[in-house]
Amino acid sequence: MPTTVSRLKGPNFMRITSSFIWALLIAGGVLAWMFSDDYIGGEADNFSEMVEQATQIDAEDNAPNFIVSALQVVNAQTEVLVRASGVTEPSFRQPILARRSGVIVSLPAEEGMRISAGDMLAELDSGTLQSDLAAAQADRDAAVKSYEASKKLVSRNLSTELDLVRAVATLRNSEALIAQIQEQQSFTIISAPQSGRLEALDVRIGEVVMPNQRIGLLLGLDNLFLTMPVPQAQIAQIKIGNPVRVDIAGFGLYEGKVYRISNESNEATRTFDVEVLINNQSGALKSGMSAEAAIIVDQLPAFAVSPAHLSVTGDGVLSAKIADNAGQVQLKPVQLVKTENNLAYIAGLQDGDVLLTTGQAFLADGEAVIYKLENEVQ
Repeated sequence: MPTTVSRLKGPNFMRITSSFIWALLIAGGVLAWMFSDDYIGGEADNFSEMVEQATQIDAEDNAPNFIVSALQVVNAQTEVLVRASGVTEPSFRQPILARRSGVIVSLPAEEGMRISAGDMLAELDSGTLQSDLAAAQADRDAAVKSYEASKKLVSRNLSTELDLVRAVATLRNSEALIAQIQEQQSFTIISAPQSGRLEALDVRIGEVVMPNQRIGLLLGLDNLFLTMPVPQAQIAQIKIGNPVRVDIAGFGLYEGKVYRISNESNEATRTFDVEVLINNQSGALKSGMSAEAAIIVDQLPAFAVSPAHLSVTGDGVLSAKIADNAGQVQLKPVQLVKTENNLAYIAGLQDGDVLLTTGQAFLADGEAVIYKLENEVQ
């Protein structure tokens, strides 16, 4: 019996007592109406008033009896991101080739060195090139004298034009031979075609190399490319030049930009490769490093909220519950802009909207709500 009494105390007890009393009053009014000859007049009006009062009390008894927490929406410009991951690659791979055969006599460069364009990487012996050049220069001097003599003879009609043409041809051939020998001499010095890092040096002093043989590999590491596969559903959002934040484990954040977007998908994955250019003038980054990237494709006004305060409709639409001016729950579709630090950044709410938070899960669309703002903005 004590247990039963305790259950009837408090608001529930008062509500039951109130409803019971009014039920008796209404029943009495109905009886009076049934036995009255003047039921079309004042008694009918009194009955209507009693029903209206009972309905009002019942509505008050069914009003929300708990307070929902709420936040006043204040949107902030928020980045719309496309996230992807990939591996860094050098901006170029330049094989270093020998242009002539010869013996390696000098290797001033070492593997791993930072090389500038034009720096000597290796030197070959010149063989007989110096003596060949001296002989060719002597032949050229003789051809010059022969040409001058032929020109004088032709001017005096002591020689034919054909002799002069032959002298000119001999002179030009000697000059061409000198140029060829000098070119071969230049090939004895193997220089860097552009600035980069000497990744490999494949030869040693005393080794014989042949024309077009690779003697080393130069990598472009001042700028790196991060190549990432991006799904078809997101590739349309990305544009050349979009800024990118690149997070490389152990090295921190780097800034980059979208450099190239593939026009053909990978047949196996149906993804599109996006290349991001990263400035690496410090030389800290290496080729082949794994990286996570966030491509900034847009900015939208968005509000940060716990994902627990959002809901998904039966149609799969992400929604939030707000309180309208009439104090009723309104379900509004929202767009997820990004997630960060256990918060969801959503777009679709207006500044000043009252977003229902703790307790909103117990409320349905159109239901009356009492809320308390946790962040009222002046």
